[in-house]
Amino acid sequence: TLYSKQKVQVEEHIRGLSGPWCLVRTGWNIGTDEGSRDPVGATYRHLLSGKAKMAYDNIFTLTDIRDTVNAIIKLVEYDLTGIYHIAANPPVGRTEFADWIIASSKRGNEMSYQAVAYSELRFPEPRPRRAWLRNEKFMDEVGYNFISPRDLVSRKVRQIEIVQAAVGRSA
Repeated sequence: TLYSKQKVQVEEHIRGLSGPWCLVRTGWNIGTDEGSRDPVGATYRHLLSGKAKMAYDNIFTLTDIRDTVNAIIKLVEYDLTGIYHIAANPPVGRTEFADWIIASSKRGNEMSYQAVAYSELRFPEPRPRRAWLRNEKFMDEVGYNFISPRDLVSRKVRQIEIVQAAVGRSA
């Protein structure tokens, strides 16, 4: 995609700088507000649609945006250079992710999906089947207590449902 090509161009430019540099790669960041564009809200709605398909062979990382920000601050405080992957581990599979949302939701009994191979899904633009980052270098050099991906999903689902309940009461 154009986005991925531009990321490569920026990374190549940064690596060519003569002074010290630090390049940060992040996984899928989960925002703190209900309206943020992230996979939890989108998957939540999709699971309620009755048409959801989840790839059993698709994996990715999920990280609380606050953890991403705090981890980047740590890199600056430690004056580190090089390439760092900032993401909560372990990665999560798409079907496991859907199961977490269902288990966390008060509406879980209304949610469902069909497990399929990633190759069966069609996207408007190419997407990687495996899009996860290993954070060992960052953890070895800095250490950090990321919120677990499962806890992050559970918190986000609760947040979505609190907002839905508030909107329902005021309507």
